[in-house]
Amino acid sequence: MAITPKIKELVTLALSDRVLTNTERHTIVAAAMQDGIAETEINEYINSALRIRLQSYTKEQLQHCPFCGAQTPLVSDECLFCGKPLNNNMQPSGATTPPPFIQSREADIIRGENLRTAQQSHDVKNYLLRYDQEIEHTKRQKSQILKRFTTGVIVFFAILIMVIFIAFVGIILE
Repeated sequence: MAITPKIKELVTLALSDRVLTNTERHTIVAAAMQDGIAETEINEYINSALRIRLQSYTKEQLQHCPFCGAQTPLVSDECLFCGKPLNNNMQPSGATTPPPFIQSREADIIRGENLRTAQQSHDVKNYLLRYDQEIEHTKRQKSQILKRFTTGVIVFFAILIMVIFIAFVGIILE
């Protein structure tokens, strides 16, 4: 059976934030099966759409699933292809295309997942910003300490040279 427009819109909505969660996949598969579409057929369609969507990622935004080897966005908690858990929680930037507007229980579930993913992205960006600020602060502190140390060493050697010079002049004058 052909994929219905409703299912295509759900897939587009689910991929609009460039992340497909297991909840979104299960919701789409359940809706497709209610429309009489075979589970293997809808999964093939989702995987095909996901492969196309993954092409919009940069290499740094992807990881390889340790179980099946598929490329998966860093934000994914689970592999988008085999469903096994992943350990990375980094997330790429938001959507590049606006999601379609459809009304259904499934669309509401997918929108909720998109909001959760966006919040995780915001949290990660804030964490990285604070981390970068701490690194810059630490660099400034190290620079100040190094300047103080260098000044101290220069003053020490200047005093040492003066003492040696005074001692040498004292020996010559005696």
